[in-house]
Amino acid sequence: MAQHDRGAAVTAGTWSRVDTTRVLLGTTGVAVLGYAAFLGVVTVAPAQYPAVVWWLVAAIVLHDGVLAPLVIAFGALGRRTTARIGRRAAAVARAALVTAACCSLVLIPGLVVRATGARNPTIHAVDYPLVLVGLWSAALAVAVSAVLIGRGATATARTK
Repeated sequence: MAQHDRGAAVTAGTWSRVDTTRVLLGTTGVAVLGYAAFLGVVTVAPAQYPAVVWWLVAAIVLHDGVLAPLVIAFGALGRRTTARIGRRAAAVARAALVTAACCSLVLIPGLVVRATGARNPTIHAVDYPLVLVGLWSAALAVAVSAVLIGRGATATARTK
């Protein structure tokens, strides 16, 4: 008997919505990667291929060596917090922080260009440090509010 991620036992040959969703997401991901590779070959000059390869290697190292371990560490800390504040509050806090982290990854190249000087000053005219501070302030405000509301709700539920 095979086991699904949710722990429910299923018989061999059974196809669920979860399986269909996984296949659809995987197929879509492979199609998008294939299209991106095609565009890379068509639009990037062959002289730039080594720079692209170095960029991809750096992205993989950064992801697997820094970001993934941080996510796992925060996930382990978050499991203990979830029991204290409730699943909904933990989900809201986690969503706010993950969204801010993803947006930060988009802002980092802008910070680098701003620090080194843009070739065209009209392209990177945004004050990236200010945007980053505002983004994280809003995300932390949402996360802290969710934790405080969740802690209050679970304390009220325990007293009833």
